Amino acid sequence: MLTVLGWLWQSETCLAKYRIDHANRWAETIDRHLVMPHRFVVLTDKPTERWGEFHPLITPIPIWSDWRGMTTPTWPAKKPHCWVRLKAFSAEAGDIIGDRFVSIDLDSLVLGQLDPLFDRPPDFVIYKHPSMRHSNPYQGSMWMMTAGARRQVWDDFRGEESAAEASAAGFVGSDQAWICHKLGAGEAIWDTQDGVYSWAAHIRADPAHYADKPPSDARIIFFQGSEKAWHGFEKRPQFNWVAEAY
Repeated sequence: MLTVLGWLWQSETCLAKYRIDHANRWAETIDRHLVMPHRFVVLTDKPTERWGEFHPLITPIPIWSDWRGMTTPTWPAKKPHCWVRLKAFSAEAGDIIGDRFVSIDLDSLVLGQLDPLFDRPPDFVIYKHPSMRHSNPYQGSMWMMTAGARRQVWDDFRGEESAAEASAAGFVGSDQAWICHKLGAGEAIWDTQDGVYSWAAHIRADPAHYADKPPSDARIIFFQGSEKAWHGFEKRPQFNWVAEAY
């Protein structure tokens, strides 16, 4: 059984705000495009009295507090500081999440069948960073793992000391920088050849090709940054297909 893992917690400084209805839409669209046995878990700080607002597909679980409040001067406060996600790499994460899980950000637009992405044997697979100008080899929008398979990401983390170490090594971001630093090269990846696209790096950057429709082979598009699939596209009418697909 594959656990599809989502994250929903509030950060006061982050410009991007996520709601329960975003998690519900996320689960609905993934469920329509995934045949293999699966379940949905959302780690959240929403109070239990609001858990009834989650879609029946979703099992909400209280998000742990480990490193949740940590920020770092090497990453702007208005951007997400996602250090709390690192505990998913711990050996005990399997007891909370499941033995095999895929973490997928809520800011995704699912357009095609997902089984080919997740029916893969490696114990760890991660999204390749979409920008050729970026120092990070990987991007944290999606990763799949057998619980504990890369436990060094959690076991070796020492807070601000580790954040500074990852930054000094040339990696950018919060948890993503540390993940890249600890994993090193050679991990199994997803990229555009698998139908995994970035809104900013691929779609918005190439309106000549994608103004009227998405890539024909797109399975999932991630909206890293401030623009999300649920936003109106009045200023980008050539991309109205995004809002319609969402």
